[in-house]
Amino acid sequence: MAPVDQATDQKRQDQKRQHQKGVDVASGRIAIGVDVGVSGIKVAVVDVEAGRFRSERIRVATPSPSTPEAITATIARLVKRLVKEGGLGPSTPV
Repeated sequence: MAPVDQATDQKRQDQKRQHQKGVDVASGRIAIGVDVGVSGIKVAVVDVEAGRFRSERIRVATPSPSTPEAITATIARLVKRLVKEGGLGPSTPV
């Protein structure tokens, strides 16, 4: 395994602390990022100004069959889970 440089290690530690504290909405603009792929659907809270994750990424398999209704329902479930686990408050627009 390649050695981890100090900047990369610090960035990982910062992200871990940020995740443990929950999402700090007041510190910048955030969005919920959704990636729909052939094999999986992923969601995460993203700091759009810093360009980094503000939560853990959640991934599930893409439903089969991949109908628009099934994809939409999966995204809705993932966003609800992300809001609950990510520390977003009830007043956060979703």
